[in-house]
Amino acid sequence: MNPLKYFFALAPLALLLCVPAPAVAAAPCDLASIDWSQTTTITEVLDYFRFHPEELDFDHCKPYKLQIINNSAYIAHAFTAPDFFKSILLRNPDTGAMTTPSYEELQLAPQTEIDITFVATAPGDYPLWCSHRFHPTLGMKGLIHVDGQQ
Repeated sequence: MNPLKYFFALAPLALLLCVPAPAVAAAPCDLASIDWSQTTTITEVLDYFRFHPEELDFDHCKPYKLQIINNSAYIAHAFTAPDFFKSILLRNPDTGAMTTPSYEELQLAPQTEIDITFVATAPGDYPLWCSHRFHPTLGMKGLIHVDGQQ
């Protein structure tokens, strides 16, 4: 009995087991049905080389207001997440118009706050970091997770 015969017979099956299942694409957001009165506020604090919390969780197609606060007394920080910014639609609070951001990061001077109101249109995990020199090395990085379940 030749053991290689069984190896070659089972090898294609083993390869099939190693291939990940294709991701299920999330349904597109129905922007007209979003109830902006149900906007959830999430606060992200930038404070001495840390993001608090380090992980942000959002639901696909739900409205959010993200308050980004730099609590550092003397240090500027950045909220850098290029892939995340490409995957959201910002809402203009005055006109209600929806636009894709033209930026990849938000710069915050010490003791400042920036608020953005948005809908996440693409589920996934997006890296987050401060782009200032040495800040990621000192621990200023995180993750933004957008859940695809509606």
